[in-house]
Amino acid sequence: MANVMKRVRAVSMAAQTRRTIQALVRRGRWTFLVQAERGRQEAQVSLTELGTALSEGEIVEVYEKQQGMTAYLLLGFAGRQPLHALCALKERPGQVIVMMVM
Repeated sequence: MANVMKRVRAVSMAAQTRRTIQALVRRGRWTFLVQAERGRQEAQVSLTELGTALSEGEIVEVYEKQQGMTAYLLLGFAGRQPLHALCALKERPGQVIVMMVM
């Protein structure tokens, strides 16, 4: 039963984090690292498409403490093309940091 409750809490936190990421991206509160820009260019995805994918994406994996922060692997779509982005939340100021785009 304890494992079930732990999983329920994790799913709830992921849903809350997803909503936070989506809201910050919609407000333009996102930036990305150099390797994310390279990945975006390789995937031939525009900034608008990336923003849409992030603002509508779902968290598919959580990585605790990547580069000192918890990272979230999001799955979104650029048109019909699936797009994965590894993101982190910077609490102050509220901002999404896109670490990788695949």
